[in-house]
Amino acid sequence: AGQEEQTIHAHSDDTLAAVLRKFFNYHPALREEFFEVAWRAPEEDVEATWSTDFEKVYIPREGPYWRILLNGKEVRYAGGFDQPIHAGDVIAFFPPGR
Repeated sequence: AGQEEQTIHAHSDDTLAAVLRKFFNYHPALREEFFEVAWRAPEEDVEATWSTDFEKVYIPREGPYWRILLNGKEVRYAGGFDQPIHAGDVIAFFPPGR
């Protein structure tokens, strides 16, 4: 994205995944590299539904894609993308091959 640092404002109940979605709203060209697209039914606990009100959601890719660090710890080994974000947290990420 050409920047070394960017501040993203988050709510007290935001997760790491939510903050990353906000970041990629500023840099949409990178979104497809980082997230995979999924569709979620309104009834999250139902596998099949006749509803047409599906929601498009972006899920961080698993595997050897981007390296994401939260306060210096790699996210995939320390809490995952659903962990809460707190004031002063530092998120660093590195594209594939870095």
